[in-house]
Amino acid sequence: MIYHEQNNETVRQSLRLGNVILLSGDQSTSLLANYILDGLLNTVNCLTIYSSEEDSVLGASNWIFGRRRLGQMTTEYMKKSSMIVREALIQEKRIRVIDASKAVGVDSGKGHQYFRSSPWVSSDILMTLMYDLPPEKRGLVRSDGPVWEFPKDYISRLKLSFEQADQERKIKDLQPETSTNNENENP
Repeated sequence: MIYHEQNNETVRQSLRLGNVILLSGDQSTSLLANYILDGLLNTVNCLTIYSSEEDSVLGASNWIFGRRRLGQMTTEYMKKSSMIVREALIQEKRIRVIDASKAVGVDSGKGHQYFRSSPWVSSDILMTLMYDLPPEKRGLVRSDGPVWEFPKDYISRLKLSFEQADQERKIKDLQPETSTNNENENP
């Protein structure tokens, strides 16, 4: 809200947040909606929300507060959401909802620390931060709604994604940088 009179690019350059990742978010979904209305998406390049049906801590929080938690925005939950919400999430490329319920190791313990217990989730986070790839280029598949999921063949998809991203990075590193002003010209 501090930056409400500035353009989006100025705000992003000032804050330099890039990818913001929410894991096991114990906030209400309506709070996120209010933040978005207040301009949250103008401050980040991308907001990724990881969710899981296996998170029993958020299940207890849901019971206490009587509202679905942000970390519970799974495929099943989104099927019950309004068409307007689903379409908005599909259209808004800066918000990515990832259902980790099917990822290996996600149900370890109480399921609340799956970002550490699941090698699939931690690998996906690293691919996001290292290569800034969208979900489809990290080996995830879209459900029949706005949510991305881990397929059964995630590891082979991840390896292929990593090889492609690494190759693209090497090619980019080999290209000479172009300068905006020619240093060899006389004034």
